[in-house]
Amino acid sequence: MMKNFIVTIRYDNDQTDSITVSTNLKQNAESKVASKQWVKCEESGRFINMMKVKWFQVEEIN
Repeated sequence: MMKNFIVTIRYDNDQTDSITVSTNLKQNAESKVASKQWVKCEESGRFINMMKVKWFQVEEIN
């Protein structure tokens, strides 16, 4: 069963952003974000350059 997750991102310049990803487990969402250079927000279709991110957190959307 697919679940929706919100990923809160903090950039090198301390600005924050958030994107949504869908997967079956929280660990899969974390891996999906951590293992890519560019991550696509499934809701908006925009891309995040993960090379400029210093921190991120994944939370399930209820």
